[in-house]
Amino acid sequence: MAKQNFKIFRVLAVLISLLLPHRTLAAERVILRYGAFQRSISVRSIENFIEGDRPDSELKPYLDVIPGNPQQIQTFSRTSFQFDPIKFSQLSYSYAGENVLTAAGRILKSPESQNGFYSLRSTLIQCTLHPDGFSLKNILNFFPTDLEIDLKAAFTALSELRTLQDTTQAFIQAIPKPSRDIDISQL
Repeated sequence: MAKQNFKIFRVLAVLISLLLPHRTLAAERVILRYGAFQRSISVRSIENFIEGDRPDSELKPYLDVIPGNPQQIQTFSRTSFQFDPIKFSQLSYSYAGENVLTAAGRILKSPESQNGFYSLRSTLIQCTLHPDGFSLKNILNFFPTDLEIDLKAAFTALSELRTLQDTTQAFIQAIPKPSRDIDISQL
């Protein structure tokens, strides 16, 4: 009798697992971290905003401190980009691609502050395979764990980019301009 009940239980378990919809592993929360400070926002709240809803009480305080109005942020969040999956995958496995993903992984991390390199690479490759391509919504849906954003690392990277931009502009300005027009045909 016990063996028969066990078989029935196994058959029911298999049927239930086959018939119920499966939710793949994906980020459920976006965690914003700055040193010891940490706050999180549900992915559902962000997705509802991207899809056109007004920001809810969970998201609104964060949108209030971001420059720009919510409609601009919403429009930017809907932007998507298409890439060839094969070429992107090859790029992500190249030396330069791995360096970029490692740097991005210092900002976009997996739980417990681990570099998000592998999660980010798999997420971005999956985005290239999706008809909508790279979009914030797809990144959130394909990121395999909760997504931690290290704001201190993001601000540091932004500062370094600004310094690089300023240095480049200063270098360009320092290049002397020719005193007269040069006719290339005379060279």
